[in-house]
Amino acid sequence: MFLLSIITPRVVDAQEIRIFAHRGAWSKDSTKVFIIPENSLAAVEQAARLGYEGVEMDVKYTKDKKMVIMHDAKLNRTMRLRDGYNNIPGPVKVSDLTLRELRRHYVLTSSDPSERKKIPTLKEMLKACKKHNLVPMLHSSIYESYQMAQKIMGNGWICFTNHLAKCKAAREISDCLVLYSISKGTPEELAVTLKEIGGECGISSMKHNLYTEEFIGKLKADGFQVQASVFPPQKEKDAIKIDAALKSMKIAGNTTVTSEVRNESRRFFEYEIDF
Repeated sequence: MFLLSIITPRVVDAQEIRIFAHRGAWSKDSTKVFIIPENSLAAVEQAARLGYEGVEMDVKYTKDKKMVIMHDAKLNRTMRLRDGYNNIPGPVKVSDLTLRELRRHYVLTSSDPSERKKIPTLKEMLKACKKHNLVPMLHSSIYESYQMAQKIMGNGWICFTNHLAKCKAAREISDCLVLYSISKGTPEELAVTLKEIGGECGISSMKHNLYTEEFIGKLKADGFQVQASVFPPQKEKDAIKIDAALKSMKIAGNTTVTSEVRNESRRFFEYEIDF
């Protein structure tokens, strides 16, 4: 599974760390085949069992403009043919299929036959999050997805996108947390942009070298949130450096998360670990 956390702007005696399951609390077996598929209803349920605060999910449009949960533009990595459970011959895009076609002919990949389910819709995932008291984090630039999240969750969801205009659009209809995904910029430049978004907002980045003590400290001093995303195992040394930098700011928040799937635990701080 992947872990995702958000640094909040409230620094007191201890630091609140919000832990989100990236694409849900999915798991793989020893052959690297999904047991619990990513971006699935089962991954939401597993996230609830393991005590996550929320679930990050990716929203895509089908050919008939129905919103489904899928990270890739193509089905091939995470789905198989429903009949015979065979690999999909040739690339197939989510956007080339209607929702009916997608759910009739394909299932999510899993070594557990009981988990070979239909692709979930956004509405189904949001309702599952609400049922399990989880915060959905929508990695989406689809305005309609913001409207649906606001209708089902109220302000209890997170908008996550690299499109500034969509960040502003989300703010117009919601007081939710808005995270602007960035790859560059100084704290001063980003603060100007985040003030344009307004309300509770912050940044997200996969550029690990950005997250220095000075960079994080300046943004947090201005009241913004900083979220680190996707630190694969080979980047663990970078995450440890960030850990040390944050500790030097007298921020506590190390934690241990246990994987029920493989019965192992790892200590982490503000980065993702692949179990």
